[in-house]
Amino acid sequence: MAGMPIGEEAVYRVRGRTYVTYFLIIVNVLLYVLSSWRNGLISSSGEWIRLGGFVPALLITDPSSWVRIFTSMFLHANIIHIFFNMYFLYIFGRPVERTIGGSRYLALYIASGVVASIFHIAFSYLQGVDSFAIPAVGASGAISGVLGAYAILFPGTKLYACFWIFLIPICYTMYSLYFMLFWFGFQVLNGYATMSSMAPVAFFAHAGGFLAGIGILLLVADKIRLSYLRREVELRTIYGIVFYPYNYFQRRGLGKTAKTIFSILIIAVLIGASYSLLSSFVEKSLVGSSEIYVETATRPLPSIGYVVYTYRDGVFEVVEISLATLAPDEARILFNRLYYAGLFYNPKLANKELVVSGTTYTASVEVCNRRVPVIVYVEELVGRYNDEGLLVEARGTIHSPVIRVQHLYQGVKLVCRYEVSDPQTMVFTLRTSNPLPVSQLAIISGYASVAMSLLALFTVIARDEELVVTPIK
Repeated sequence: MAGMPIGEEAVYRVRGRTYVTYFLIIVNVLLYVLSSWRNGLISSSGEWIRLGGFVPALLITDPSSWVRIFTSMFLHANIIHIFFNMYFLYIFGRPVERTIGGSRYLALYIASGVVASIFHIAFSYLQGVDSFAIPAVGASGAISGVLGAYAILFPGTKLYACFWIFLIPICYTMYSLYFMLFWFGFQVLNGYATMSSMAPVAFFAHAGGFLAGIGILLLVADKIRLSYLRREVELRTIYGIVFYPYNYFQRRGLGKTAKTIFSILIIAVLIGASYSLLSSFVEKSLVGSSEIYVETATRPLPSIGYVVYTYRDGVFEVVEISLATLAPDEARILFNRLYYAGLFYNPKLANKELVVSGTTYTASVEVCNRRVPVIVYVEELVGRYNDEGLLVEARGTIHSPVIRVQHLYQGVKLVCRYEVSDPQTMVFTLRTSNPLPVSQLAIISGYASVAMSLLALFTVIARDEELVVTPIK
């Protein structure tokens, strides 16, 4: 790590008000308190993540879920997540807001968050269809945009940074440009390093937000205002005029070395976005989702959840990770019972309606790496299947026991144990979307990611001098 930034050199500070930054911090913190108070403020509840997290698969099956792009920007997974996001927003957001103005700053912040979600979609496509079911939350993408704007505006501002060795702080100063280059490179390299796994951090969303901050800055910044600020910074000390007259009378941008490094990293992102776009034209996978409302005898209010499924080369497959992230326990248990009993997907029932009452099924549920038979008593089930054999509409009541799983250590060995409870009553309704090609969303996000990468590259190579306020001396 390059260290934790703790402030910037006072001589470079631009004067102005920072109401928008404080407003964004307050809103994020208040929403985190609301979403996490039941967990002692340690982490947000799963219900908030399910309701407000951005899930690309739901954008395919339910276009109205686009609002999740914005709600996800104000939700955070845990206290560490929001602390570091708000800390970086406080450190870097205020100088950017003072420089470009509150309204332009807010536009850059929101737009960067949206673009970060678009990059997340494009690179999730490269990771595999399963990753389309993972909810993404946090202001990291929008704040990354603020970092990108800061890197272009203040490359020559010196940051105070510290890192710790055995709780001993080691502090130093460094140009902000070098810190930002290290941070951006870290996101890109880790993004590609974790491409084959379900990484808990959306590195390419961070990288996309960073590029958005650079590209959007070119569009929203007042170039005349920036030129005045550049002169104001130079005139603040006699030292700058006397000893650096060349810097005063000549505008300087990022410098050849910084441009080269920036360009290489941006091109690395551009290659991934282009590959995602090209791959989407030949991909045949389909994605759909089931919306489940279930009420049990043990809870007064119904649980609402989604289950994502895919078709790969005509083979139906449930995205298992979605069961844990998009569906609460009640909806997940209900879906498991229907699925393993052969009632959710059954090609033999294609284009048929099913009415069942007083019938017992056996669901073979996988628990602790073994199959456990569970009795499912269907008191009533009225459903309709599509031409693929998917249960697209259903309502009914079932009774089935719940399997409670525990993972315990016996010495150094992790042991999985389970117990089967008494039968519980579940009243439910279910609605399943028709499978749609995931490539449609990948194509749109791919084009947008390529365009933003090119805009950021153009800004860094050709337009940096008119945006830089504090060049490196």
